[in-house]
Amino acid sequence: MRFLKIIVFFLFVLLLPFEALAADYVEGEVLFKLREPVNTLKIKGAGKTDKIEKVFKDAVPEKNTSLSVRTKKQVRVPDLSQIYVIRFSKERKVADVIKELKADGNVLYAEPNYIARAVSTTPDDTYYSQQWGLTKIGMPAAWDAAKGESGIVIAVADTGVEYTHEDLSSKVIKGWNYISDNNDPLDDNGHGTHVAGIAAAMTNNAKGVAGVGWNHNILAVKVLDSNGDGSIADVSNGIKYAADYGSDVINLSLGDDSPSSTLKEAVDYAIAKGSLLVCAAGNENTSEPLYPAAYDGVLAVAATDSSDQRSIWSATRASNWGTWVDLAAPGTSIYSTYIGNSYAYESGTSMASPFVAGVAALLFSVHPTWTYSQVADWLKSTAATISPDHYIGTGRLDAEATMDLPIAEITSPETLEVIGGTATIKGTANTEINFGSYTVKVGAGASPSSYSTIATSTAKVVSGTLATYTTTTTNDGTHTIKLSAENTSPVTRETTRTVIIDNTSPTAEITSPASGATMTSSVTFEGSASDANLLYYTLEHSLDGVTYTNIGTYTTNVTGGTLGTWNTSGLNGTYTVKLNVVDDAGHSTSKTISLTINNPTNNKSVTGQSVASPNPFNPSTENYTYLTYTLNGNFNTSVYLFDLTGRLIFKKNCLAGEDGAKAGQNKVAWNGKDNFGSVVSNGAYIFKVVSDGTVVGSGKIIVLY
Repeated sequence: MRFLKIIVFFLFVLLLPFEALAADYVEGEVLFKLREPVNTLKIKGAGKTDKIEKVFKDAVPEKNTSLSVRTKKQVRVPDLSQIYVIRFSKERKVADVIKELKADGNVLYAEPNYIARAVSTTPDDTYYSQQWGLTKIGMPAAWDAAKGESGIVIAVADTGVEYTHEDLSSKVIKGWNYISDNNDPLDDNGHGTHVAGIAAAMTNNAKGVAGVGWNHNILAVKVLDSNGDGSIADVSNGIKYAADYGSDVINLSLGDDSPSSTLKEAVDYAIAKGSLLVCAAGNENTSEPLYPAAYDGVLAVAATDSSDQRSIWSATRASNWGTWVDLAAPGTSIYSTYIGNSYAYESGTSMASPFVAGVAALLFSVHPTWTYSQVADWLKSTAATISPDHYIGTGRLDAEATMDLPIAEITSPETLEVIGGTATIKGTANTEINFGSYTVKVGAGASPSSYSTIATSTAKVVSGTLATYTTTTTNDGTHTIKLSAENTSPVTRETTRTVIIDNTSPTAEITSPASGATMTSSVTFEGSASDANLLYYTLEHSLDGVTYTNIGTYTTNVTGGTLGTWNTSGLNGTYTVKLNVVDDAGHSTSKTISLTINNPTNNKSVTGQSVASPNPFNPSTENYTYLTYTLNGNFNTSVYLFDLTGRLIFKKNCLAGEDGAKAGQNKVAWNGKDNFGSVVSNGAYIFKVVSDGTVVGSGKIIVLY
């Protein structure tokens, strides 16, 4: 596999020599994923001497939910249990094995096992004055607002961390070493130790350097060897390990220019768990994407120098750039911890990434309920505006701004929600320190050229109503609501929400049959039920004009066509039939007609056998058992359930025409409880179906816990 390049360009006094890139992938290995569990030895491409193992050995089949780091609730995560690595003789070509595997219909993907390479409070730390990056991003002011919490964990998936270092020893949690497959993630390269010190070295301890997060802990996960190389399989396992541990932030100062499905699934797994992944953008002076930095949901970090320009270290080595980059941070001549209980200067996007990871961890400590995406968006929106030679994201990391920028968030209405009449705009207009005011405006279109003010206030809204908006003063169509919130600096943050305004009521019309008509058997209704933003329409019938029974519910516009059909078998009398059309804005229009139903008297009967399913029924594992029977007409019907002594356990009355008493198949649910809400005991129970006074079906239910 092609090793993730260590995203670092060394500017040591030692001047480590540049090494030529190793092979792009591990010879004799291929990663693949199955659609469904099968005997792996029977898949195409697998030889008798080949060895096949799961990449994620602790992944549980069929278990696609896990506990979120942020919300502590169960969330859906990618299924990693069917990802395998096949190891075969190096005499076979990787490309040939991939081709053979892809020929198997149960193989979702097959790919090389690429190789990743490591690419206002003033602390009293000895070398703080040499850490220009901390001052550049405004850490002294940010530290006045927050210094971090020990419960916040930054995972450093790298060459390991020297956990005995004088400036790291009390901060490091020993994770796993995927190179040696043990629990000793000691750094034998230096890269990971340098990264860890930037993010969270021991601070204000009168020695060494200062880390971005004074109190954060570091989870050391070794996925790269002493040369800074690591397989995609090892890196992916390290990401999953960090996510399962509960890491709030996972720093990945490594990458490769070839996308990997296995790596992407590990990234998606960590994101689903609630971890924020911060990745170095690379040092190849190119706009070509680097992975995992370029994956959706990941923060891709470029490097800048002390003049806020894109870092350029030589004629061929400079920070990567491009539209896939999210923001930048200091990455030239960064002083931090190093192996051998020492300190060193290094340059690269590897150094920029942990600055962002550290500030992200600070935000998690200040806003414990924020999700990874909220933190990521906040970091990007508060980045300082700079003018580099190429696009390197929204700007340079600004820690001071992250601590004071107001929150502007619209939670209701939803994006593209249809609204009409009086709409309540809800959300947040708030800042942690000095709130100024907020303004809500609306403009026509998805990108308005001008806005009209709906409301303005100097009162912060943590979570609630921002404004009410009467849409009848606005034309129908797409509009944009804009919320602007500012602090007393003033720093302004804006957010928009595109909605669809609908002030027009739906069309409801029954053209056939005519009101007053006499009908028998099946009645087909013709007419129109339509709206530009139709939600649904219903047909209902009633004998008294007060209580209605549903004929049918539909979600498709009808203009001059068939609205629905009503089976009136067994019904007689004068009925009111109502067509009710509802749109997404909450508008409704109704049309009623009167029909006389004149049917001959039908014999009550059932088609086929009355059955209960499931049967036997276990109420502790199944919510309901269903009593199913088919009537030849619409009759008032009751379902009775007795124990073997004749005691009534359950009764359900159904009116003619509704489910349980309509022509055709009927289904009545029973939850295993008696009429008083108590769970019944094991045993046999008899049910009877009585339609208009006649027993038309019966059967037995076995309750078995």
